[in-house]
Amino acid sequence: MDGELLVVQGGEAGHVEAGVKPSFDDFAAMASTRLLRAAFLLSGDRHAAEDLVQGTLERLFVAWRRVDGDPYAYAYRTLVNLASNERRWRRRHPQTGLPLAGDPVAAGFGREHSNNVAARRDVVALLQQVPPRQRAVKRPRFSAALIRVAALG
Repeated sequence: MDGELLVVQGGEAGHVEAGVKPSFDDFAAMASTRLLRAAFLLSGDRHAAEDLVQGTLERLFVAWRRVDGDPYAYAYRTLVNLASNERRWRRRHPQTGLPLAGDPVAAGFGREHSNNVAARRDVVALLQQVPPRQRAVKRPRFSAALIRVAALG
């Protein structure tokens, strides 16, 4: 077992002899579960972990010919770098939600926006009263009229 890379996935073991580098496809199939577990430990979120593994495999594919030694070590180092880059980017670019205030002016919108929202609500309420087949014709006409008005104004 010394000098072998043994990865178990889906009940099957993949062996890679020492000194023989597997193809990228074989490596990706063998190491993806292991990388996903490591990514989950780094990110704490399944979806973020999947994104990290995807990014790692993309970078690994580009650099596959240059990878010497243990490809998993290279992939793991890439994974850790991507996770720290992601964390750093999130810290520098915090996401802010919309204000919870019910007043559109307090939320940063002008009075004209609230008037537009009220007019749209009235139009939608009127369209709901029209039979479905007529509504299918009127809605595109209404959208086209709004586009013309916006182009003129």
